[in-house]
Amino acid sequence: MTHVLNLRPHHFLCILTYAGRGYSENFTRNFDDLAASIARGGCIARITRGPDDICRPRLENGSGHETGGAPSRPHHCHDERIQARDDAALADLRRFLSCPALDYGDEIRLTPELISALRTGFQRNQIRTACLGCEWKEFCNTLSRENFINCLIQMR
Repeated sequence: MTHVLNLRPHHFLCILTYAGRGYSENFTRNFDDLAASIARGGCIARITRGPDDICRPRLENGSGHETGGAPSRPHHCHDERIQARDDAALADLRRFLSCPALDYGDEIRLTPELISALRTGFQRNQIRTACLGCEWKEFCNTLSRENFINCLIQMR
């Protein structure tokens, strides 16, 4: 069965290095489920503008924060800087995949070959423009140097 995952462009990078850590327990549980779905195969990513299926736990109660009240850490899903990160990631994907027409709304099958190619591009710093200024950058750098062995998405 094919699962369609709404994925904002910079999250194409995040799925490469996801290792079971996140902003909260709900966020991590959701990402764990999405990672398992991707690893099973048959997953299609629909390129989404703005918050996506990974962001969902941060937005689910309508207040913009998982717990409702004053957040200990505000989410950033709608920030202009995050949209700029998405635009940079989409430009990198277009170039890397030799697909200049790739755009929001398009769908990409997340095959083992694609994940492997993206990880190679990630390690070679060919698709990392969106990582500039990201708080997770050093964590992801470590996972990349270790050939992604501690990442949850392992496709064979």
